[in-house]
Amino acid sequence: MEDRTARDVVQAGAFVQACRKVGLKRLVLPSFDYDLTDEEAVIRFYGEALGRQREAALISKRSKRAHLEEAQNDKRHSGGKRAFGERGRKRVEDPDGTWRTVPAVPEDQAKSERELIREAARRILAGDSLRGICLNWNEAGHRAPRGGRWTTQTLRRMLLSPRLVGLREHRGQLLEAASRPSWSGRRGRRSGPS
Repeated sequence: MEDRTARDVVQAGAFVQACRKVGLKRLVLPSFDYDLTDEEAVIRFYGEALGRQREAALISKRSKRAHLEEAQNDKRHSGGKRAFGERGRKRVEDPDGTWRTVPAVPEDQAKSERELIREAARRILAGDSLRGICLNWNEAGHRAPRGGRWTTQTLRRMLLSPRLVGLREHRGQLLEAASRPSWSGRRGRRSGPS
């Protein structure tokens, strides 16, 4: 289909030129049989690509607007990996074929992770180093958010995360919200440990 060939009219032009360069004279798609020697057919191909480009731009605009509204309404980001200290959610398939959403980790694991966050904050305030904390945590078998070993970069990024103090970040900007709930586990809400 045209939208799989090019979603940008400039790319469509480059595609047609590449086809012509190797001697390809016909482009047969389910929607139309394009004769690349006929300028009218080539312009039709460009028009289809331009239509797909416009459609993709509209979808992107709507998606960005929806994400901004969610952020302004203090709703959690719907994608990405589970944050350290949160239960997160994952989809599982039941034996009968139905899908449901369940917590990604047990509450006791999320609770112990939140305690580790508090411990790290206390230790940093007391003058300990990120390296010292990482060494201790790796020796104790505590896993970083993605399951690997703790590094100073991972720990620093986690401790400076706006979510730990209940702030919502959207496209690099911190947003103000009317309410900042605590670690209540309420769906759609995000905040940091108390």
